[in-house]
Amino acid sequence: MSFVWLVIGFLVIWLFVLTWLVLSLFKTSKALVKISKTSGISFWNLYKFNPFNNTGGEQSFVLTLLDGHKNGIVLTVLNGRGMTRFYAKKIENGTSEQLLSDEEKQCIKNSL
Repeated sequence: MSFVWLVIGFLVIWLFVLTWLVLSLFKTSKALVKISKTSGISFWNLYKFNPFNNTGGEQSFVLTLLDGHKNGIVLTVLNGRGMTRFYAKKIENGTSEQLLSDEEKQCIKNSL
């Protein structure tokens, strides 16, 4: 009979431990969700355009990736005949210290 009570006691303790672990994980996941709303990619936009007259289609693009505080990057890719150029610019509070092209400004505006 004492063995049965020992097993029941063990199961009850184990149930309390599992309940505590699940509740603490749930609290942690709620905090992570609050953090991710501002620290993850909250705003993004892809803007395609044709900067060169001698190429067909809109092969060049601007990609904007911003967090909840409007901080992030704008990546510009220019594709022409025989060349591809990449440009990355830092964005803080929705603006950049570097000069932005009209396409980059439009892409940031569209993402917000």
